[in-house]
Amino acid sequence: MYDAYYNPASNDELQSFLSYWSSEVLPQLAYSPDSFDCDDYAFLFKALMVRYTNKNCCFFVVGQVYKDGSYLGLHAFNAVLVGRGVAFVEPMIGEVLSSNRLIASSDGFCYDVLWIVG
Repeated sequence: MYDAYYNPASNDELQSFLSYWSSEVLPQLAYSPDSFDCDDYAFLFKALMVRYTNKNCCFFVVGQVYKDGSYLGLHAFNAVLVGRGVAFVEPMIGEVLSSNRLIASSDGFCYDVLWIVG
C-alpha cells in the first residue's frame, strides 16, 4: 500500500534539501553504469529527502530522456510535491528541471514522464 495522504514540502524545504544534496551528498557519489546509475540516484534522493523533511513529498519517476531531439533511452529522476504543484528534479545534478512545455535540464536534456511511483 502507498500512503493515503501526501504532505507537500515548501519551496524553502526543497531548496534547503537541494543545497544539502548538492554540497554534502553529490560529491560523495560516483556514477557507474548499471551499478550506481540514474535509478540509484533517484532512490537515494527520495529516501534522503523524506528523512530530511520528515514529509512523504518525494517520488521516483521513470521517463524517457532526449538530447538535441534524439531519444537516449529510459531515465529515472524525481518529482517533489511543493505546495500545490510538482517540481521535477534531476538528482544526478541536483537541479529542479524547467517545465514550461518541456521538462528540461539546464544542460539540454529533455524528459517525458512515463510513470511516478510513491
